[in-house]
Amino acid sequence: MIFSIRKLFRHNRSHQRLQRDLIGRLLFELRIFFKRLIARVFTVGDRMTARVRGFTLIELLVSMLIATVIISTLLAFTVNIMETDRREQAKVESQSDIQAALNYISDDLQEAVYIYNADSLNTVSAVGNTNTTSGIKDQLPQVTDNSIFANSTPVLVFWKRKYYNPTDTVNVGGGVTKQVGCLAYGTSTTSTGCYDANGNPIGSGQYAYSLVAYYLIYDNASGANPTWSNAARLGRWELNDGIRSTCQADYITTPTACSDPKPIARVDFTPPGAIAGSSMVNYWTAPDQGFTPFSSQGGTVDSLMNQWTKAPAGYLATNTPTVLMDFLDDSPYSTDQDDGIPSNAPVGNAPVDIPIRANVAGTPSTNPDCYIENVGTGGASSSASQRIPATFSTASSNPAQNISSFYVCVNSSQNVARIYLRGNALARLRLNQTVSQRLSSVSSSTLSSFFSTGNIRAYGNGRVYTQ
Repeated sequence: MIFSIRKLFRHNRSHQRLQRDLIGRLLFELRIFFKRLIARVFTVGDRMTARVRGFTLIELLVSMLIATVIISTLLAFTVNIMETDRREQAKVESQSDIQAALNYISDDLQEAVYIYNADSLNTVSAVGNTNTTSGIKDQLPQVTDNSIFANSTPVLVFWKRKYYNPTDTVNVGGGVTKQVGCLAYGTSTTSTGCYDANGNPIGSGQYAYSLVAYYLIYDNASGANPTWSNAARLGRWELNDGIRSTCQADYITTPTACSDPKPIARVDFTPPGAIAGSSMVNYWTAPDQGFTPFSSQGGTVDSLMNQWTKAPAGYLATNTPTVLMDFLDDSPYSTDQDDGIPSNAPVGNAPVDIPIRANVAGTPSTNPDCYIENVGTGGASSSASQRIPATFSTASSNPAQNISSFYVCVNSSQNVARIYLRGNALARLRLNQTVSQRLSSVSSSTLSSFFSTGNIRAYGNGRVYTQ
């Protein structure tokens, strides 16, 4: 059979067209498949994303607001607890320091032989006294001795017997030291034959008289001295006699008059107008510069003590008060503190009450031994209890006289004193702030709790002995 070639080619072209159609269809189906696959993949991804998506912006802002409120409340609560703890700690420290200072002064007074009252301290009034224009305080260090005394005032002044233990080491001159129990053994510089088998001195202890003055110091209100606060301080000043030799002969004129150990010094204490050289004292240890012994004969204890004067040479500039306590209250004195009406401080004033009244001449038996904490009698009688300072100031050039954080009740005839101290816990919390800044930093209802107070009564048990 004969076929037409044209028909064959037509058939082939149809077949080719069919193939093209099939390939196109396949590609179309593949395209559709991949579109669906990709769509499914992204759809699954979107679902997973929906399941694990985070907070919205509004939710975050609300959460942050709630967290801020909670944290702020807790922070304020924590800060308040810490501030309360600081305040309570400051109060405890203030009260503890006051009690420690009072105990120290009380122990110091145990050997007191005479305590000066307000009259004796400020205007000597004892019978037979030749110094009638000023008190014993004018015989104490002045601003010419050291500038610290320009801002200090003596409050408690007394004579005492100071005991040296046998094992105490003292200077015997020339850079040589000896133990007190060895002063009567060996030579002036050696201690031959002094010690027992255990190496302890076989000699006894020694007594010497000392003049002690407790000062209220207020010289750092500006905070210029970083060693101390800008509040007031309590200082103790002492002037010591030396330890006297057992031999009081004139070993200088006659060297053999005293055997070893010889004295290291012979001091002339002859008062003006007396026979030259009539009052010479030999010492194993030299007295402090400015010291002179009080007379123990020729009058009552009051008259003898009130006639005491310092040595003409004066005091060493280095003999200044040793600070016993810092952060005493430096609130200015105002008359409402001393009017006998408790807790009536005007706005802006420290809520301070001075329990013992100002000195008023009256019956000495009202409070003769300072037993009653809130009574003062005063007057010229030496048997009356008196407050020191007798009066406080509001405009003195000496800033220590314008504050009332240290005062005492003294009865010289009974050798007794009651000491009052007042601390300021706010000064511990508000370092280098002024008084007004401190007072305004706390509410008036809680202000009084920051002024720690204390008092103690002590008797002097020492006696004056003729040497």
